[in-house]
Amino acid sequence: RDEDPARYDGKGVRKAVDHVHQQIAPQLAGADATDQSSIDAVLNAEDHNYYYFVADVENFGYHKFAENLVQHNRNKAQYIRWINSQNINR
Repeated sequence: RDEDPARYDGKGVRKAVDHVHQQIAPQLAGADATDQSSIDAVLNAEDHNYYYFVADVENFGYHKFAENLVQHNRNKAQYIRWINSQNINR
C-alpha cells in the first residue's frame, strides 16, 4: 500500500501500478499471453549473477553458467573441443 493518508486512507496502490507499468510490462511485451510458463519465468525470475551460458557437454540438456568472461571462455573452450571431437561442422 502507498500509506498516503490523503489517498484512500493510505490503502492506495499507485506504487504497485507503477511497478507493473515500469518493470513487469516491458519484460512481458511481445510474449505469448497463452504461454503461462513464459509469464511465470518473468514474474518469478531467479536472482543471480550469471551473464554467460553455454551447453554442458557432460550433462546433455543442461548448461554451464558463468559470472564472468574468464569462466565463460573456459566453458566455451570445453564445448568447442567436444564439438570438434564429434566432427560437427559449424
